[in-house]
Amino acid sequence: MEFTFFMFWLVFSVVVAVGAAGRGRHGPGWFLLSMVISPLLAFLLLMMLPSRSKSAGAPETQELRKCPECAELILREAKKCKHCGSAVEPVAPVKEASVTYDVGKAFGRALGGESTGKEP
Repeated sequence: MEFTFFMFWLVFSVVVAVGAAGRGRHGPGWFLLSMVISPLLAFLLLMMLPSRSKSAGAPETQELRKCPECAELILREAKKCKHCGSAVEPVAPVKEASVTYDVGKAFGRALGGESTGKEP
């Protein structure tokens, strides 16, 4: 009886982890959470939180712009508005800026070291 209960607990915890990963959350973390508190409670918490995953067909806001004629959102590369049919000039896509972060400097600042901005 106890073994069967543990197996159900384990299986439903794995289901919660897979569901969390599908919603863009950290699956192993949700697995551990569901093992500790309960798979049912973890599942309910997961369903209350918004999904972090991007839907496959939905464009990001950086890929959109407003049509000059009807002010509806269209893709930046569009040559014709899908809403009003007017011809529009395509705009080059926005390039993402790459950010570099020096973990060593941040760790040093966190420990109370001074930041001079100069490399050693």
